Amino acid sequence: MVITADEDIRLAFAAADGWLLVCETSIRYFAEGELASRLEFGEVLLAGRWEGPQLVVRDAAGQDIKVIVSKGRLVTC
Repeated sequence: MVITADEDIRLAFAAADGWLLVCETSIRYFAEGELASRLEFGEVLLAGRWEGPQLVVRDAAGQDIKVIVSKGRLVTC
């Protein structure tokens, strides 16, 4: 699968039913090769890690953002 984005892709994570891309200021969820959900943030996203079922992303302000995929959509916790 080839995925393109209109901003830099910083990290990519395999999810149960697709892929999570952490881009410069957004997180995108792709399922079956299509963009299924997208979250936009005001700060640049720098790092990410899994904590159980949650993707935890750190932004440039030092805040951790917790995200899960629920019913095919990205949701912040």
